[in-house]
Amino acid sequence: MSRRTRSLERLLSTEPEDFAVMDKLANALDKLSRAQTNTTPRAIFKAPDFNGKEDVETFIQHFQEVAEANEWSNTAALLHIRTHLQDDARSCGNHSTLEEVFKALRSKFGLSVREARTRLTNMKRDTKLSLEDHATEIKKLVGIAYADLPRHHQEEMTLDIFSNSLNHAYLQRHLLAIKPRSLAEAVEAGSEYLQIKPGSAYGANVRQIDEDEAIDQVRAAQTKPSEMELLLQALRQLTTEVEGLKKTQKATTDKKKGVCWKCGEEGHLQRNCKATKEAGNE
Repeated sequence: MSRRTRSLERLLSTEPEDFAVMDKLANALDKLSRAQTNTTPRAIFKAPDFNGKEDVETFIQHFQEVAEANEWSNTAALLHIRTHLQDDARSCGNHSTLEEVFKALRSKFGLSVREARTRLTNMKRDTKLSLEDHATEIKKLVGIAYADLPRHHQEEMTLDIFSNSLNHAYLQRHLLAIKPRSLAEAVEAGSEYLQIKPGSAYGANVRQIDEDEAIDQVRAAQTKPSEMELLLQALRQLTTEVEGLKKTQKATTDKKKGVCWKCGEEGHLQRNCKATKEAGNE
């Protein structure tokens, strides 16, 4: 390591006020690193800014991706992140390592471990979220709640929670049957199953049908009467109505003819029926 490089790294232990100077130092360190490794200059990806109002985990993830793409060393990444922290987040850059900066950012702007684990325990997919967004949210919470676990254990946990939190029994059974090996594979398989494009909102092209509604639809289809049964029902109802009309008409006709309701003979009513009087005399 050259004397100039050591001088630049010693500056990291200070708490600089001028972050523009830090940005210049970081760029100088990048040039020195390329010169020492005899590599040609590459395209530089710009890291995002963070002022505490955005999602801290999204910022950390994006910053790490940019740092990896730019092949920054930990020293260079620390210098760069200090230049991208603004407002209330600026004080979090006053640490000597990149991990300490991340920890300070999560402590000040992120969820606690307990909060993240509580959310994972009660995790159910919001129908307004796409499968990709749901998977991203779970991955973020697992990273907070179980940061000490190895990466492959975190990935396995994320996949399990994703499958169990879909709130869609048929899709869960589908994923259980095909056994996806990664979260990305599960999202792709789920999108294909639901016949929607990856990245589109869930339900944008296909309406969600939960398990209870699907079962109700199946039962309704199974119990729906056929056309012949509907015709028979209509005939029975019509027959009942006709019989009722006949009884009403007969009663009206008998009253007009003066039919006795006691003996059934015409010419007198029940009150004048001999049979009624004889029964009274007895």
